[in-house]
Amino acid sequence: MASTAAVRYFNPTTGQHHITTNTPEQEALERAGQFKKEGTAFNLLDDSPENSGAAKVYRLVNSQTGGHLLTTSDEERDKATTEHGYTLEENTGRAFTQAANDRNAVERFRNTKGDYVFTSDADEIARLKGKPGQDFGYSYEGTAFYTPKDATSPSSSAASSSTALTLAMPMPLIELKHSGILRRPVKPRSGATPSASRHHDQVPLIRQ
Repeated sequence: MASTAAVRYFNPTTGQHHITTNTPEQEALERAGQFKKEGTAFNLLDDSPENSGAAKVYRLVNSQTGGHLLTTSDEERDKATTEHGYTLEENTGRAFTQAANDRNAVERFRNTKGDYVFTSDADEIARLKGKPGQDFGYSYEGTAFYTPKDATSPSSSAASSSTALTLAMPMPLIELKHSGILRRPVKPRSGATPSASRHHDQVPLIRQ
């Protein structure tokens, strides 16, 4: 299955992460100089006919926070755009919504600033799930989707790359507290199969 590298960037001024599989966009971000390139977060299947059975990965941006959301859920996409200030930007590729032995889980984290981090790197996941005060201020929301372990890509995934993905420090906690955005915590249902389709109720932003 052919795939493409999902490259992750971080803007230290806004505290927002950005993921793109689009080469011209990557080049534009690097020329602008506002974003720091963190590396390849994971690989997404490309949009070729052989991958038509996999779900589309939608990328949306929030006009107020600048935060980017990735989802395979049509319901979450629609709810985010109609109720929570998100705009659909593009389809970044394809991924699976069910776990399998030959797939990597891409985990989803969010902070109170509205920034999402998507990663399949085990070390980074452990750091983000760290103890309060040692977790970069992010809350775990569950598995976003799954990508094939043996995907063919011009760039290897962060989990297997010799150059490990480096998580940039997000906005200071004092700024997060005054962001005016709260997250409604959603606990995964007991015994539920991790699937992006259940994330539609994790997007809502509750304004003070």
